[in-house]
Amino acid sequence: MAAITYSKSNKSFVTVGVGIIHQNGKYLICQRSTSGSLPLYWEFPGGKQEKDERIQDTIVRELLEELNVKANIEHKLGVYQWQYPLVSVRLICYFVTIKDISMIHLNVHADMKWCSLHDLTKYNILPSNKQIIETLKVQHTNLIK
Repeated sequence: MAAITYSKSNKSFVTVGVGIIHQNGKYLICQRSTSGSLPLYWEFPGGKQEKDERIQDTIVRELLEELNVKANIEHKLGVYQWQYPLVSVRLICYFVTIKDISMIHLNVHADMKWCSLHDLTKYNILPSNKQIIETLKVQHTNLIK
């Protein structure tokens, strides 16, 4: 299936499903490969929504394709917009669980890391994903109050 791409003026618009995997106090981030757009940036795993696909199904499909794991959708974290020079991106983020993290196998990414919330800022995070980290920080702060 083709990804849903809309045109707003001369820019494309895509919807991306993002899986937030949090286990043992750490979050999984993946490094984009050297080929493709925005090489070697770090991001939360996920990908473009396809035509007639529910966003939750996008996340499950993308995590299977990218990480070779079956994800279980938990609850929504939020929806974020980001404007790159040639494309506008809408990220729809859900917390997901993975039954067996030892089964993770990188099919498209160059690397992966499990990071504490504090350590996420030490990586060259994809600009559109920085908003996600800020929300996670706010939620974490609210939990410990």
